[in-house]
Amino acid sequence: MLPESALTQMYPVIMTPSHDGKYFHNYVLSLLNIVNTSAQNGWPLQVMMQRGESLITRARNNCVATFLENQEWTHLFWIDSDIGFSAEAFSPPAFWRIKTW
Repeated sequence: MLPESALTQMYPVIMTPSHDGKYFHNYVLSLLNIVNTSAQNGWPLQVMMQRGESLITRARNNCVATFLENQEWTHLFWIDSDIGFSAEAFSPPAFWRIKTW
């Protein structure tokens, strides 16, 4: 398990590519909840929404390239634009359960 102090070193980015730039209502509400929860708790978080690429594989490759260019980001999360989720499912305390080898 990761120690709680490791959370201060994490800077995740959420990336969601979309062909036409449309994002479902439940996704947007979930994303707003995550951003709000992160801000209230002082957890760093970045969101990147890419649009205009018709091939999902190329869109994801572009997102990975952007992630690798930014040395501050430590974790990359793909979240599809058509799902909803709770902020608690994404919150850093959930990271405590990640095993390190």
